[in-house]
Amino acid sequence: MEQKYYETGRVEDLHLMRSPETVSPIEGTVSLALNERAKGTGLSLECFLGRHTELMKWGKVKKGESVLVRLVLLNWQYNNTRPALLKKKIIKHLDKYEYKVKGEILELESHPDYNDSLSIIIDCGVYIETRVGKNLGLKVGDYLSAEGRLDAHIISKVK
Repeated sequence: MEQKYYETGRVEDLHLMRSPETVSPIEGTVSLALNERAKGTGLSLECFLGRHTELMKWGKVKKGESVLVRLVLLNWQYNNTRPALLKKKIIKHLDKYEYKVKGEILELESHPDYNDSLSIIIDCGVYIETRVGKNLGLKVGDYLSAEGRLDAHIISKVK
């Protein structure tokens, strides 16, 4: 994902915990207040923080700080990803970190880890990256509807 698709947000709440799998990786949750592009009114998102987040060390990011973040929707099943007929941009909180998004495809490329998939960027009021099957025949400009867990990858602090 190119940096132009990262979002800037303020950390409203942050909970970190050590993953039971190993001693060092940390997982957690973050509440982010996005206000630059999010429909002009601001938007709060509850996101999962995975072990792959670059700044996931104790005390590196604190409540109230602004961060540059990459938002990724993990949709494990393709049956909840489909072309959208209505050209609307929606991000709807379903449960915990689960969201339903609908938006315009801005970019797509082969997924680096899955030969049968594409990595795409959709604009649903905020930029979100997700993975879809190549068999859907999607192209830039199409609208897509998807559901899944929203992960925040904190890239850096914003001064």
